[in-house]
Amino acid sequence: MKKRITIILIVLLAVAAVRTAIIFYQRRQPAAGDSGQGASSAKLTADDFVVRHKIYAYDLKSAGTELRGKTVWVSAGNQITCYRVTPTGAVDFKHEVGLLAPLERITIEKVILAKTPGGSPERQVMAIIAREHLEGKYAAPIGYESEGNYHFIASDIFFVDDPHEMYQYWPAEVWGAINRHEAKLGMNELQTSFALGTTVVVLSGSGDNVTAEFPNAGKPVRVTFVNNRATQVAPATGSAR
Repeated sequence: MKKRITIILIVLLAVAAVRTAIIFYQRRQPAAGDSGQGASSAKLTADDFVVRHKIYAYDLKSAGTELRGKTVWVSAGNQITCYRVTPTGAVDFKHEVGLLAPLERITIEKVILAKTPGGSPERQVMAIIAREHLEGKYAAPIGYESEGNYHFIASDIFFVDDPHEMYQYWPAEVWGAINRHEAKLGMNELQTSFALGTTVVVLSGSGDNVTAEFPNAGKPVRVTFVNNRATQVAPATGSAR
């Protein structure tokens, strides 16, 4: 269990970095038959200028200072496993209670170190959270500690600013679909990931023109993007994995 959680944390960071690098590389390449003129001038949108503030934590104390009592929104939707917290305050790693939903609003009450089953010397850094409309306390991994060294992913999985304010210029119908966790025609990739989660499998294409499948917490949805706009949205008939 301990090794699995540690691997998940590392893979989340690696996949996000690689995926971002690939997207930026592909979108700056000339189309087939292009002479290359203007290839260096990528078409930017208002989304590219939105500033995402970071969480600066380097140990348990600084993580607590940064996060204790703070309301955050889940940016890594349908990726982060959540656990219940027992009445004694321990994290019940033996019983997963699902994934944090896209843009789920949570309040971080405190940050603790938790030793997972298996006897590993590494410990998980867990955020003890309150979830809206759900009773009880929950815990979500935001990093790990090994031999006194801390590794955090909080900045990669949480928005510290309300995304509804960050992207307030998006139309009301887009935000309505996002809040219902639905993908709609005309939505771009970022908006779709806000609705369905950031786990995505690209089935074909590249750059702004792809067909992708979003696992969507067990209800996969297949979306075709043309020029970064959804032109087809349909339930996936089978998992792409």
